[in-house]
Amino acid sequence: MAWTRWIDNETDSLNQSIQKFLSDNEELNKNSTVRYENLKKTKVYSSDQLFSFNGQSINYNVVTFSLNSVVGDNITQVKGTIIIYSIAERIHYIINRNSDAKKFLRLLLNYKVNNAILEHNPNFNNDIFLWCVKRVFERKNIFTLNTSTKPDKKLVINSILGMKGQTSDLNKLTATGSSVLNLVSTLALLLESHLIEQTKIRLEYTNHNNLEIGLNNKGVIDIDFRSYIGQHNDNNEVEKTAKIVLLAYLEVIPALIDQLEKDQRLNKWNHLEKSTFLTNIEKEIGERINKMKKTFLEEQGKLNI
Repeated sequence: MAWTRWIDNETDSLNQSIQKFLSDNEELNKNSTVRYENLKKTKVYSSDQLFSFNGQSINYNVVTFSLNSVVGDNITQVKGTIIIYSIAERIHYIINRNSDAKKFLRLLLNYKVNNAILEHNPNFNNDIFLWCVKRVFERKNIFTLNTSTKPDKKLVINSILGMKGQTSDLNKLTATGSSVLNLVSTLALLLESHLIEQTKIRLEYTNHNNLEIGLNNKGVIDIDFRSYIGQHNDNNEVEKTAKIVLLAYLEVIPALIDQLEKDQRLNKWNHLEKSTFLTNIEKEIGERINKMKKTFLEEQGKLNI
C-alpha cells in the first residue's frame, strides 16, 4: 500500500485540523467534470493517541473516508486513511493515496487557497537504492544506531526484494524475488544505476523482525503490512497500520538516510566506491556464470558415457 506525506500551512492545531476534516465539505462538487457522492468520514480515536520514538512523543489521530467519484455514467469508489500528527508545531498528513492525495486532502479540508497543503515526502534518489544493494551484497548490512534511548537500536537491511527502473533505451526492467542479485535484469539496472526508479527492501528494526518497504524516487513509500512481524502484530488493524506507518516515516526511513549520509561523509560511498562495487558485481556474476558452464559441461559428459 502506497503512502505520501504532506504539511498543512493553514493550521498548527491537531484538534482544529481534525474538525476541518469532519466538517461539511462545501468544495466537494464545485468541479463540474467530476461529482462526488455518498461521502463518509470517521474519526477513529475519540481522543488523540501517543506515539513514542527516539526519546520523544507525538500526538496523532486517524481519519478514514470513502466516497463515490462519478464521471458521466462511471462510478468509482474511493477510500482513504489519513494519519494526522503534530510535530515541531506543524501538522502532517500521511495518506494512502498518491497522485490524487493533494486533491482529496484539499477537498476534505475545504481549502481554497494555493499552497495550503505542501508535499513533504522523504528525499530518495537512485543513490540510496544502489547503496542498499551494495550493503546487502557485501554483507555490511547491520547498523547500530546511537539514539537517546538505551540500549542502542539496531537496523538491518536483510535483503533486496526487488528493483524497477528504465534503461537508457527506455525499456522497463523489473527484478523481483529473494535471489534478485542473481538476475540479469538486476545487473542491467545496476550498470545504469542512475535510472533506478524504485526498490523494495526487507528490514529488521529492534522489536520489528520483518518490515518490507518499497521506496521510489518520488518519495512515495509502499508498506507491505501482511508480511510485517513485530510488536504491533497484536494491535487492531487500524492501530497496527497507523503505528507501522509512523514507525516507517519517523524512525526507519530517517535512520536509513542517516546511515547513507554517514557513509558519504566518511568517503565510504562516493564515485570510487560505486565503481569498485560494480567491478565486484561484474566479477561475482562472471564467477557464477563460469561455475554454471562447468556444471553443464560435466552433466553433458555424464550423458555421453
